[in-house]
Amino acid sequence: MKIWKNAYKIWENFCPYYRRRLLTREDLVSWAEDANFIDKFSYNQVYFKVFIGLLIEIEALCPLIINGELLESRFYETPGVTHFGLKYILSEIELYHPIQFLEIINWAFQSRKKEPPYYDNEEYLEYYNLRALEMKIIDLKKIIKQYQYQDLDISHSKKALEDCQVQYNSNYREYPKGEDLRKLLKIHSPMWKINEKKLETLIKIESIVAPIGTDLVGPFNIGLIPIKKIRKNDINEYNLSFKDWRDDLIKNHQNFITTRDMEIMEKLEYELSRMISNDKSLITSNWLDLIEVVTPHLRQNFKGEFSYQLNLRIIRRNILRIYWELNGENMGYLGNPPRKPHFYWKNDEEFTVYLRSILLFFGLNPSHTFILYVPGKTEEIILQQYVERRWLKFLVKNMKGEDKSHFYKRVCEDIGDKDFYFLFDFHDLRNYEDKVSRFGEDCAFFYPDFITENFTIKQVYHACIFIMNNLEIYLTEAKKEEILELLKKEKEKSKLIIQTIKNNSNPSIRSAKGFENVLIDYLRNNYPKEINSKFPYILLDDNGYITGKDQTKKLKQEFKKLLANKLKIHLIKSLERDSERKKEKFPFEIKIEPFINKMLQVINAAAYWTNY
Repeated sequence: MKIWKNAYKIWENFCPYYRRRLLTREDLVSWAEDANFIDKFSYNQVYFKVFIGLLIEIEALCPLIINGELLESRFYETPGVTHFGLKYILSEIELYHPIQFLEIINWAFQSRKKEPPYYDNEEYLEYYNLRALEMKIIDLKKIIKQYQYQDLDISHSKKALEDCQVQYNSNYREYPKGEDLRKLLKIHSPMWKINEKKLETLIKIESIVAPIGTDLVGPFNIGLIPIKKIRKNDINEYNLSFKDWRDDLIKNHQNFITTRDMEIMEKLEYELSRMISNDKSLITSNWLDLIEVVTPHLRQNFKGEFSYQLNLRIIRRNILRIYWELNGENMGYLGNPPRKPHFYWKNDEEFTVYLRSILLFFGLNPSHTFILYVPGKTEEIILQQYVERRWLKFLVKNMKGEDKSHFYKRVCEDIGDKDFYFLFDFHDLRNYEDKVSRFGEDCAFFYPDFITENFTIKQVYHACIFIMNNLEIYLTEAKKEEILELLKKEKEKSKLIIQTIKNNSNPSIRSAKGFENVLIDYLRNNYPKEINSKFPYILLDDNGYITGKDQTKKLKQEFKKLLANKLKIHLIKSLERDSERKKEKFPFEIKIEPFINKMLQVINAAAYWTNY
């Protein structure tokens, strides 16, 4: 029997902290049965055991060591094997790496896809019957030995053993080994095969990818376990030592990962990509993202071909993760983008971003995770139209006054899964500097307000005339010209403030009101009766004017709503003309770019990556 001794040495010596559990043939059969593979292939246990034996004979499956279960290096808590609860029995027990289980399933799947399937040919049936008899004879001998020790009747078992031996002797024939046996039994080779060199590289990969990768889907007893027994209080210190070892390996990986290993990684990725592309299980990149972050004990519920296909993708992703970490680049073929794989994370912070991107894509967030805070109703109405017509969604939240901004900031900072951004109107330099010091890069300003900076004089003028006509305020040409001049002056003030802020100067103009406030004051001072007639709840004083704070506030609310609903049409038309926003952009679109970039950082995985 061929043994992969070098692979065993890598398994035993490469990582001084953790190793994967090695498996016996019985473990492999139990895994297949638990994952419903035996049902999938219409096998019973014997049929599956014979198939494993066949792969060993054709040297497609080779143990890493024999009698390894008696070695403490398999795992610390099992120094020996106990049979029948009586004593240690030295017997030939082969040990395999869990990745080799996927090789068994791979051969089984691929061989059955060929026509005619191997299990229908006469040569294979004869081979199977002979090997099944061998297994039955071994089992009967064990039973007889157990019965003798317990002083039980063995006559029936002894007779069955004699009959099996007679039948075995009459049917016995010598079979070739290796490739000759495979051809004789018409077993078709799969496109992806694991040889010893590939397994050595895969063992290295899973040893160092553990903190940034995803473990295989399989029984719990295949997991990575500490090499030595650790007290519960010492586990953190042990893991820190492992991290130091791993960090040193990444920095000096040439001492651990050979050029040949890198070439094998590329070959493995290519072969796995081909296999995955032929799969019809519809495990898309986005679904794989979600499955990867599911807790391991839930992943064990995946069975059959789905779990097999899932493991192929997990192995491929782990290869890409470690290749990126070692080289700082992706493998340059098969459409792999040159960017960092979206499923790579180096620390808890990056994993949180990755996790949030998945939850966002699948709509699993219990509340909005991206919030744009605006000072008033005008911004809320117009920006909501923007959000509704863009693929990137966020919540526009009206603070109903900038004085509440500090409260909203504290709320956002207390909730870890939120990204927020604030839009403010410029009032004066002191207020501006205070906001900048408190909110830093999480805010932007309009000079002096949103409407003035984002819309033209002409747009606001025509909107104002339209509103006044609806209020049954009919203006003379002189009045219209007066309004136009007021708007021009405010626009000039806005430009001057913007320029002085860019030059880091103290704005000399402190009386800029902005389009909205200038128009509201004009209406309040010149047409109070018309306003009261249209909005009776806006009360006049004894002299027939709108003077009280409450009444002025009501007027502001009504006018801003009317103006915003009229001006939003310009935004809607702009988005229709240039949906990609390559030619036309409003100033607010440029100001919220830092916020958009933060969003893209989070949703990058789900929104853009489909090749993995």
